This record gives sequence, C-alpha cells and structure tokens, in this order.
Amino acid sequence: MIGTVFIQGMVFTEELLEQGVALNLAIHLFRNDVVTLDKGARIARLSLADFIQMLGTQGIPVVHHDPEDLDSDLENLR
Repeated sequence: MIGTVFIQGMVFTEELLEQGVALNLAIHLFRNDVVTLDKGARIARLSLADFIQMLGTQGIPVVHHDPEDLDSDLENLR
C-alpha cells in the first residue's frame, strides 16, 4: 500500500491511484523527462515491458536519440 503520495506539491491518495491516476502520472512524468522508464513503470504499477507497450500505444517514444547522435553511433560501429 502506498497510502498518500506527495509529488511536486500534488497529493495522490490510494483511491486516486487506483482510478488510473498512477498510469497517467507516470506517462506525463516520463514524457517530460522527469522520470526514467523504470521509475515510470513503478509509478504506473506495471512491469517495464507493459509500461513500454503502453507508451507505444500512446505514440510516445521510449528511446530519445537525436539524428546526429544516431548517425555518430552508427558510424562508430563500422
């Protein structure tokens, strides 16, 4: 049981968390680079795989690479 959770001045009771607030909060925090995938999954009360899948259904990428970094990484692999 979590009881009451305080996050950046907001109060979330167990009842609110059970109504889906936890998942939406986790998605919001992950999307805004406040939490990692792992922390987001724990907040959402999902396995890491299920959280990644949920993000995918929302069109939220789980890997953040800008194109230049990706090109550099690919070049280094050659």
